[in-house]
Amino acid sequence: MTIWNQIKNFFSRSKPAVDETSQAVVTEPTPGALTQELMVDLMLRLEKTTENAYCCDEVFALLDEYVELVADDEDAKLLMPLVKNHLDMCVDCRDEYEVLLHVLKSAESE
Repeated sequence: MTIWNQIKNFFSRSKPAVDETSQAVVTEPTPGALTQELMVDLMLRLEKTTENAYCCDEVFALLDEYVELVADDEDAKLLMPLVKNHLDMCVDCRDEYEVLLHVLKSAESE
């Protein structure tokens, strides 16, 4: 059995937490709690991570170049695959990318 299947089995057997004072099932995770959804998301991100993956600072330094490639209808994901990989996994960098792309396209249309 692969580690991925072991993790999925672990979470499928997990029981919801019970509040001992009221005996009610706790459905809201406590702040900072690692939910099944977050764990699956983490595992998927780890699965996509490569040894030479870029960090946010590296992507930010290349983001303007990447956005220009996309705006020029170049195949940015083939020319800059590590940036694309990071944007697929990082919401903050992806938001920055979308804002820059919108600004560039708006400036070109004026």
